[in-house]
Amino acid sequence: MRVFALEASGLHNHDCTMLEKFSIILLILLTLTLPISVISAGENEGKITITEYEHKDYFRSPRMEEEDRLRGKTFQFQPGLEIITDVNDVEIEFFEERRGKTPWEQDNLSPGAYRVRLERTGYEIVEFLVNVRSDRRTVVNVNMGRPTGTLFLTDLPPGAVVTVDRAPVEGNEITAAAGTRTLRVTAFGWETQQSDIQIPPGGSTQWRYEGSRSTFSLGDLRIRPRALPTGDKRGFTIEWNADSGGSADIRIISPEGRQTAVIPFAVSFSRGTVYWIPGNVNSEELSQGKYKVILSGTGYDSNSASSESYIILDNRFKREARPAYAPLPGLLYAPGSAMLPRGIWQASTGAGVYFDGGIPVDIGIRFSPANRLEFSGKFKLTARDPFDATSIGMDFSTSWRATPKSGPYTVNLALLFSYEGYAADFGRIPSTNPGTSLPGLQFSIPMEYALGNWNIVLSPSVYLTFLGSDPGSRQFSGPARMSESLGAGVYYEDGLFLAGASAAIRGPDYPQGFLETTVWYGLEGRFDLPGDASYLAMYTGIRTLNADPVVSLGVEFGVIR
Repeated sequence: MRVFALEASGLHNHDCTMLEKFSIILLILLTLTLPISVISAGENEGKITITEYEHKDYFRSPRMEEEDRLRGKTFQFQPGLEIITDVNDVEIEFFEERRGKTPWEQDNLSPGAYRVRLERTGYEIVEFLVNVRSDRRTVVNVNMGRPTGTLFLTDLPPGAVVTVDRAPVEGNEITAAAGTRTLRVTAFGWETQQSDIQIPPGGSTQWRYEGSRSTFSLGDLRIRPRALPTGDKRGFTIEWNADSGGSADIRIISPEGRQTAVIPFAVSFSRGTVYWIPGNVNSEELSQGKYKVILSGTGYDSNSASSESYIILDNRFKREARPAYAPLPGLLYAPGSAMLPRGIWQASTGAGVYFDGGIPVDIGIRFSPANRLEFSGKFKLTARDPFDATSIGMDFSTSWRATPKSGPYTVNLALLFSYEGYAADFGRIPSTNPGTSLPGLQFSIPMEYALGNWNIVLSPSVYLTFLGSDPGSRQFSGPARMSESLGAGVYYEDGLFLAGASAAIRGPDYPQGFLETTVWYGLEGRFDLPGDASYLAMYTGIRTLNADPVVSLGVEFGVIR
């Protein structure tokens, strides 16, 4: 028996070199020993088996022997084509020409490639290509697959999603496998219906949707953030949800009871979002206070529903970012009058250089879970010259707004915990005085007093420095030395920028004057980038006094949502 998966091109002996003749002989010998081949591709994979037989290897299939008996025919081997299917009476077409029904055969069929199409009511159509040779008898066995039927759907609601056995289908006329199938129909604003239906092989079943509209109702509003200043450019995000379609509007009512804004919209989906930027029809700045948000609507079933919530306009709750790099004590540690509104978060990354002190890179995040509470954290990695004593730093802080209501001033308090330590070469002896870059823990309580756009910051701190028994070597062992510091800063914030300056003085960490007294001072600022969602912050500063001067310079990029 000789079997081929594909027909090879003919070769002429007089055109072959000795090597080519040897290759042809080797190919023939290999084909004589090949097993039965299965040709399968694409969607017909596993359904079709095509086998080519020589006379000595051919055997008559039981299906064809039964046909011989019914026709009173004695079979004699001839080259040709046989098509056998697992079910009888399947229509056969060659290039759209009907040739009979299975099981089917034709002796001495003209050699060449044939496109075969098999079709029977209740089964999927099967198409394939087969090569017929003049010296072989080709036998094609086809598995027609599971029987199918047709499902007709009527009176479906608009936008209906239909699944059969959890698989989505489209249209009102669906071809599906015969048998018991689970049909499920869902649509916004309509009852969900599910039923088991029987689809006969080769037959059809009609199914009618008999559900009704859902009762119109509105869920609770979700508003982010809860509080913003009166001049915020991005405004509030108001999310609504409904159980059925209709029309609705959102009205904003001022503390004085006046209607500030009306936002109408169509309820075409189960949930949606509207945006409101604080302002009235005359584009006048609104007053601060608690505003009522009223959602009301009417469904297609004529039922009405409503839901209420609130927002706060308070100029203390600014969305502007606060630089988080914090190279200078006092100023950037403080939360500022722009403490984030509830539900807003900020992420940032920064890079800088301490001339004669290392290259720091950090990432930070800041978020506000409540109107008067804020958390932040930062991780920093600093490679120090000559890159043999990499250090790590971590900051965690909690900020709290002390004044609950608007007024001529704002008071904010914060508790900061920070750590700085070495990640490599613990026993390195410094060749120059690095200022404050010793392993240690710092506890700070930044206090801020804000009057209008001007802010004053005062930050007393306690610093625990970890030193080894040898004062000339940096280690993580004790004893720990304690020092105190006091930082102060002032900054101005208005519109698109923030600019400020700060300074701090710190006592010696070691009695023998290992660090002695150090002073920091510098400038920093923030600029909002287009889109009002990202910012760029820059800083420059210097540490000096009795310690060797260390100049710092860097930039920070952040986003706020």
